[in-house]
Amino acid sequence: MPLIPPLFVQAPTRTSNTQSGTASGSVSATFASNVTAGDLLIVFTVGENPDNTGGTLSLGSISDTLSSSWSRIVLSSVVIGTAPNTVTCTIAIWFAFANSSGANSVSVGWSSTGGNLKQLFLDIAEWKNVSLGGFDHLVSTASSSNPATTPTFTTSSNNELLISCWFYQALTGGSNSPAPWTVRVLAASPATTLFDTGVGQAGNVTSLALANDGVPVQSYFASIAGFFAAPPTAVTRGNGFFEDYPGMPWMKNVAFLCRNYWDVGLSQPTVGQEWPVPNTGGAQSGKTYPY
Repeated sequence: MPLIPPLFVQAPTRTSNTQSGTASGSVSATFASNVTAGDLLIVFTVGENPDNTGGTLSLGSISDTLSSSWSRIVLSSVVIGTAPNTVTCTIAIWFAFANSSGANSVSVGWSSTGGNLKQLFLDIAEWKNVSLGGFDHLVSTASSSNPATTPTFTTSSNNELLISCWFYQALTGGSNSPAPWTVRVLAASPATTLFDTGVGQAGNVTSLALANDGVPVQSYFASIAGFFAAPPTAVTRGNGFFEDYPGMPWMKNVAFLCRNYWDVGLSQPTVGQEWPVPNTGGAQSGKTYPY
C-alpha cells in the first residue's frame, strides 16, 4: 500500500493559438510554478478546423523545456455544428514524467491546409506521488448520442489516480460529474473539462455522469486515464517511522505521527492518539508500531 496517494499540484490557465492558410506552427503553455522532477504532467489539446473550405489540421510533435519524454494516449475527433458550417475538432492527450525540476513550458506543433481559420487550445496540469512509468490504461468515448454514454474505469491497484479529459458541445443547461471527481480545468469555447479523483483500492469501478435538461448533445469526447501511485521511497523499505531517515549516526531518530496515519505495514488506517499525552515517564499507554 503506497504511503501517500497521488496529489494534484497545478493547472495553469489555458492557452491557444490561431492561424489560417497552409502553414505550420505551435501552441505553448507554461506552468505557473516550477515543476518537480518525476511529477506526472498531462497535456490536453483540442484543435478546431472549420470544414466549409476543405482544409485540414494535423497535430504534430510535443516537447517541453525540461526535455521530458512524452507519450500520446489519445488521438480522436468529433464534428460539431450543422452542415455546411461544421467544425472538426481534433483531440489529443499526452503524458510525461518531468525530466528535472524547474520552470517548464510545453509546446505542441501543428500543421494545416486550406484557407480557413484554425485554432488550437492547450491545457496542462501536474500531479505528484505518481509511479514513474505508472500508466495503467485508458478508456474513452467519442459520440453524439443523447443521453451521453460515458466511459467506465476499473482500477488495477490501490490509490490509483484517475484523470478525465472531457470535451462537449451544445449542452445548454447541463453539468459535468460531481463527486468523487474534482474539476481542475474548466474552460469554455470550446468547452473542455479536466477532472481527477483518487481511488482507494483495486477493483473499484468509477465512471463519469452527465446531467442534461433534454437539449441534444451534438457531440462529445470523454476519457478516463489511470496512473499508479508511487511506492514508498523510504530507505527502510516503507517503514513510516523511519521515512527517508538519512542514517547519520550522530542523530537521534525521532518520529512524529499524526492522529490519522496509514503506513505500508498496516492493513487499514490507525485513527487516534499515537503516543500518550501527557507522558510523565511512566509506561506508554498509547499505540506502538506496528500494531
